[in-house]
Amino acid sequence: TGGITINVDGAIQSLGTELNPITITCSDANLNWGQIRHVNAQSSTYQHTFISKAGRAPGEGHTDTGPAFRLNGSTIAFEGCVISDLTEGGGTIGKIMMADSSKLTFRNCVLARARMGPEIASTELLCVDSYLMEMRGPDDADGIYLHSAGGRPISLAGCVLAGGDDDAVDTLDSTVAIENCIIRDWLNPAEDAKGVSVFNGEVSLRRTLIANCYAGISA
Repeated sequence: TGGITINVDGAIQSLGTELNPITITCSDANLNWGQIRHVNAQSSTYQHTFISKAGRAPGEGHTDTGPAFRLNGSTIAFEGCVISDLTEGGGTIGKIMMADSSKLTFRNCVLARARMGPEIASTELLCVDSYLMEMRGPDDADGIYLHSAGGRPISLAGCVLAGGDDDAVDTLDSTVAIENCIIRDWLNPAEDAKGVSVFNGEVSLRRTLIANCYAGISA
C-alpha cells in the first residue's frame, strides 16, 4: 500500500495533445505506484493524459483497494484521458477512483483493467462518450458505483460499459440518468452480475442497449 503518492494542494493542468499525450506510469512494468490525491484543491484539468500502473495505496471503499485518483472537495475534468492497467502479477490491485463531495467530468475517456471503476459519493458526475471496461475481481468488480449525490446531477451519456465481473452500473440511494449507452458482457453468475443495479434510488434509462449480462436490470 506504500506506493508514491502525488498530493495536489493547488491545481494541475496536464495539457497533453492527441499527438503528444502526457504519460504518468512506472518505467518498470512489474511495479506499481500509488495515487494522485486532490483534497480541497483548486479546479484541475487532465487532457490527453494516460495514467497507468497505479493503485499501490491504502485500500478503501467497496473493494478495499487503492484508488488511482482520490478526490475530496475538488473539481476535476478529464478530457481524452486513459486511466488503466491497475494490475500486478496477473491480477487487478486498484480501483480507478474514489471521490467524495466533488465535481467530476469525463469526456472521451477510457477507464479500463482495474479492480473496479470509479466509486463516488456526494459528487456531481458527467460522463460523456467514454468507455469503462474490463473490471475484474472476485467481488464488487463494478464498472461504476454511484452513491447518493445529495441532489447533484449524475449522468452517463453516449458511453460503453463492457466486460466485468459484477455490475456495470451499481447504485446506492442515487438518482442517475443513463442515455444512449451500451452496456454489455457482465456475465459472472457468482456475483449475479447485472447491467444496472438500482438500490433505494431512481435510475432513468433512455435509448440504451443492455446485452449479454447475467441479469439486465435489478431494482
